[in-house]
Amino acid sequence: MTEIVKQVLTWQEFEKNSRALAEQLRTFPNLKGLVGIARGGLVATAIIAHALNIRDVKTVAVASYHGHQQVTAEMLGSVDGIGTGEGCIFIDDLVDTGQTAQLIKKRYPKSQLAVVYAKASGLPFVSHYNTEVAQNVWLEFPWE
Repeated sequence: MTEIVKQVLTWQEFEKNSRALAEQLRTFPNLKGLVGIARGGLVATAIIAHALNIRDVKTVAVASYHGHQQVTAEMLGSVDGIGTGEGCIFIDDLVDTGQTAQLIKKRYPKSQLAVVYAKASGLPFVSHYNTEVAQNVWLEFPWE
């Protein structure tokens, strides 16, 4: 079994990496709005929305962890008014195994997913990411 390595992120690191992700998204064609994935993606969504001067921001809740244990992802509600998700970018703090990303893509097949941090197992399921981290790293975010 691989040893889990804890990495504590500062607010400054998280903001810098979120703004770098925003710069990648700046050229996204026909962007209609952002959807923040609660809870982890809400802070990144706010930073990215400010950086891109986007006011149309929606949220959706997805539960995929119970404490430090990953569980089967479950969408807790839906996003009204976006149909198949065309022109929408869902924002999350991290993609780990890709469960949340797959759930979003199934419900909103024309959407894209952007994450601040990505692990190798989840990379195939995201459209944009800023920082890759090893699969055995447990990120502790500043708000935790």
